[in-house]
Amino acid sequence: MHYSQTVGSNIFRPTPDYVPSRSYQSPEKHGGNQLRRSAEKPFNSSKQFGSPPSANQNLQNSQMLSSNYTSANSGKKEGQLTPNRKGPLSFVYKHDFDEAGALFYLGTYGRQNNWRNPHEAGQIQVFFSSLGKGTVADFVGRDCVNCRTLNEPDSFMGVDLGVGRFLIPTCYTIRNRNSNHHVLLNWVLEASVDTKEWFVIDKRTHFTEDAEFNRMTAATREDLKQKGYMSTWGIDENQIEKIRRSYDGSVHRFLGFRYFRITQVDKNSSGSFNLALSGFEVYGVAFGENWTF
Repeated sequence: MHYSQTVGSNIFRPTPDYVPSRSYQSPEKHGGNQLRRSAEKPFNSSKQFGSPPSANQNLQNSQMLSSNYTSANSGKKEGQLTPNRKGPLSFVYKHDFDEAGALFYLGTYGRQNNWRNPHEAGQIQVFFSSLGKGTVADFVGRDCVNCRTLNEPDSFMGVDLGVGRFLIPTCYTIRNRNSNHHVLLNWVLEASVDTKEWFVIDKRTHFTEDAEFNRMTAATREDLKQKGYMSTWGIDENQIEKIRRSYDGSVHRFLGFRYFRITQVDKNSSGSFNLALSGFEVYGVAFGENWTF
């Protein structure tokens, strides 16, 4: 599968035949960068419904999901990570852009090598609604750069984990680009098993036509507008459970999602539809045969 690199509209679409690379390629040989550590930050505090859980809650949620899905899928090939190990792999949040997320794990070939951008390494595929500035790889990079879509409604940026990889998410981290203009304020995190059906698993609103609501969310908006601002957001496990139950009776057992995307659902802070982000990470419980190296 190939992704067009032409700047324009409606490009970088995911396709279900993408198989992630299983072989390690040296970052030095292929021009990859060494890991750059980001400053440790706590969860962004939000008074909205569905605000992120604490780190301890995130750990408890991951352990609970791990236990529940291991039991539900006992003996199933899809839940085996190695020939001698059954059950899921947990990615537990520690701090913003830590080394504990699923995308960092894939960028280091299972924490066995120096980090390399997982899109450039062939471990995942990034897809955008359009590309206005930067590269699609910037969405999952560790550097804060200028990355954005074109000025189009419902712009999105997403990742395809590839065949044989599924994730039940507990939280996710995003980072603003290196600018305080055209900042993302209202968005949804959507997830899909096969791109045929997308589920909204988190929604964040920080600016509306309601003056009182805008007054209450003013502090959070100012945080989000900072250059390179990082924030982590929790996902309601009840919503995930509803989705799981919708698969009861299906020929395909629900093991999580393969695709994730951030979709901007209203205008940004500058009044346009450009979606601008320079960083994405996701945490949770992983299933599938392609998480090992």
